[in-house]
Amino acid sequence: MEEQPQQFNEEQSILPSNVSEEKTVSLENNKVEYVDIGYNQRHWGNLRFHSLTVFIATTGGLFAISFQSSQLSNQMQLVLKIGAILITCVFWMLDERIFKYWINCVNRAAELDKLLGFQQWTNRPSRKGINSRFAIRLLFFIFLVFWVISLIT
Repeated sequence: MEEQPQQFNEEQSILPSNVSEEKTVSLENNKVEYVDIGYNQRHWGNLRFHSLTVFIATTGGLFAISFQSSQLSNQMQLVLKIGAILITCVFWMLDERIFKYWINCVNRAAELDKLLGFQQWTNRPSRKGINSRFAIRLLFFIFLVFWVISLIT
């Protein structure tokens, strides 16, 4: 004898009696958010890398023009150095903002880890020594000091 599949009507729930439909919807929403957080974190991490690349290229160009071109007047060199200081400050502020978005995604992913029973973010390796945020801040600071000194001298 073949067993007939159980038929459900609209009033019956297919969930176990101890799980409410509201909890299941919430669980599914959390899983969707978890995946989305991963995409967002990847986006902010990539944006941070790309903006740093653009900053280095821009600064390198300004350096080459400011110090290797003997045809520039002193006023033009002054303008380029002030521009380099402004560009350094703008990219530094941009990096700080990107990092805040990125860390917000990491923190939310850790919260969702606990809710979903995952361990991808709650058990990630701890940082030891210098972290990337400090290293990038140091890089921007060195560039800023360089341009200020070149402006004064």
